Amino acid sequence: MQTAAQDKPKDVVTDMFTWDEFIKSDPSKRRQMWAQLRGDLPEEAEYWEDGEGCNEDIACQHFKNGWCSCAELPAGVNPYLTPRTGMLGMACMGLRPPQQIELNFR
Repeated sequence: MQTAAQDKPKDVVTDMFTWDEFIKSDPSKRRQMWAQLRGDLPEEAEYWEDGEGCNEDIACQHFKNGWCSCAELPAGVNPYLTPRTGMLGMACMGLRPPQQIELNFR
């Protein structure tokens, strides 16, 4: 399915804001900006909230209703890749608290 997101320059979310402006905003401001996007362009918001990567292989614990509670971003917005490439990504890349990661160097 082709969305408006795929037709725009990679750094532009909508006429309302760019990815750079969005990601550099504090989390509460991001929520407001996203609520406005969801109201004005629900299909666009749904595309970035999809979270397919969050639920398929790793069942990310931060995914809640299309939003990543760890990165405080829509689930499909990777803070590094999306502004640079326009790619759908994974907001937190599945990061978990350090106590859940076990490394064995023996």
